[in-house]
Amino acid sequence: MISKKRSRKSQAIFFFLNDIGDKFNALALKRLVDYLFVLSERIIIHFPRFIQFYINYYDDIIDHEINIADISKTSKTVHIGCGPIPSSSILLAQKTNGYVLGIDRDDYAVDHAKTLISNLGLSKQVEIKKTVALATDFTSFDVILISQGIAPKKQILQEISTKLTDHQIIILRSFSPNEKLDEKDHFLKDYYSIHHIYKHIIHGSTISIFLKKKHQ
Repeated sequence: MISKKRSRKSQAIFFFLNDIGDKFNALALKRLVDYLFVLSERIIIHFPRFIQFYINYYDDIIDHEINIADISKTSKTVHIGCGPIPSSSILLAQKTNGYVLGIDRDDYAVDHAKTLISNLGLSKQVEIKKTVALATDFTSFDVILISQGIAPKKQILQEISTKLTDHQIIILRSFSPNEKLDEKDHFLKDYYSIHHIYKHIIHGSTISIFLKKKHQ
């Protein structure tokens, strides 16, 4: 339930991202849900007064991910699919004081993300690059955060699994009605050890899947 402490603007954004998105997910229209999240960022980026409310939507999600993955100031995190409003990258940097690299394959997203990071005074902590996940070397990172809606999802995760080290952890955002893998994510068991699955209760069907290197 939405907290009474949230402003009307915050409530509106929360309702759009959480309640409406969750209803679509329940109808198995995941591609449409992913599109709505992308569309919402492209709209909100042009309304500066709404940006902080959008970032705040991810606040408790990041808190749980930091605690479970034990992310600290010394951790290096890469965020795949950061988008034009790299909320998770911003919050990770602010909450841990660690280094975060946000990557996206879209010029529009990268340009706006760089501007926002600069305006927030986070350029020393958060770096934004235009690149594709399949062409990126992740070996120097402790944490690999993967946004909902990345594509090609299975190919990216399969490729990363071949080079994952024991000390690295992947946080994959996805959807499920409970703390179990959705059938679309069952392929993960072939490539990873499922370390933990956390359901973000106030965010409908959003879950964070924590993956570690799988030992044969």
